[in-house]
Amino acid sequence: MQRSAGADIHLLDKNQLGTKFPWLNTRDILLGSFGESGEGWFDPWALIRGLRRKCQSMGVNLVSGEPVSATRCSETGSVEDVEIRTDQKGIQSYAAKCVINAAGAHCQSLMDLLAGGKDRLAYNIPVEPRKRSIFFFQMNTEQDLEMPVVSPLTVCPTTGVYFRSEGLIDKHGRASGNFLGGVSPTGDVDRAIRDMDELSYADHDLWDEIIWPALYNRVEAFGDIKVKSSWAGLYEYNFIDQNAIIDTHPEIPNVIMVNGFSGHGLQQSPSAGRAVAELIEHGSFATLDLSIFSFNRLVDGQAPVFEAGIV
Repeated sequence: MQRSAGADIHLLDKNQLGTKFPWLNTRDILLGSFGESGEGWFDPWALIRGLRRKCQSMGVNLVSGEPVSATRCSETGSVEDVEIRTDQKGIQSYAAKCVINAAGAHCQSLMDLLAGGKDRLAYNIPVEPRKRSIFFFQMNTEQDLEMPVVSPLTVCPTTGVYFRSEGLIDKHGRASGNFLGGVSPTGDVDRAIRDMDELSYADHDLWDEIIWPALYNRVEAFGDIKVKSSWAGLYEYNFIDQNAIIDTHPEIPNVIMVNGFSGHGLQQSPSAGRAVAELIEHGSFATLDLSIFSFNRLVDGQAPVFEAGIV
């Protein structure tokens, strides 16, 4: 399916993987998928800043602040205006023809505000904030072992542990030894968090009990590594099917939800942005039919949209 969409991707057997990546333990691997081209990673914050600057250059007025209240039409239920508290001008009121809820892990809190209070809506967004931790670690590059110089994003098939190199080779052609890695918590401990102070630290139990053993099993040179830093952030986790919601809300017809991406929102953001623009301009999708991500699938018994091959 990926090839039919133009992806330059191949399945490699254990011998091919071992030849291409001699530092990789392939003893317990049957096959691995590898993207030959068109693959990589990017800095999310840099992308967002770039999009922001481009929007401003095209005349978009960006207001930084916190929404504090909203007024709804008594007849249609639509949002008529939103009040925003800013550091510079205090509380300002903005008339609203259309409101986009792109509040990520906090989307239901925003929806409550737009609705006029908690429990005003019959249908809540099935999205909750879940913590995810990332670790920056360094490998001892003086070992007499095969070691990755530049590693692609590598995902362990049994544990879901992932890692990739961070930084390229130095001026002498030597490996930097720097990597990023992590794993999603297992279902028995993965939970919604309400105390945002939990984001002040990463879950080092994940590192000790799951991540490091998996790294060492996959790359022998990772037997001698040291965590240099770590941080935590939030997934906007759609607990129904872990996929996007791109639709108007049935009870507030001028609020468009673009929520629930469950960790892959940045990858899908250009397409999601286009889809939302079309909903605003035309009232329907024009170039990309994303009706599969309707809100109705989550409230009227339609089939959820599960993705089998997701990390």
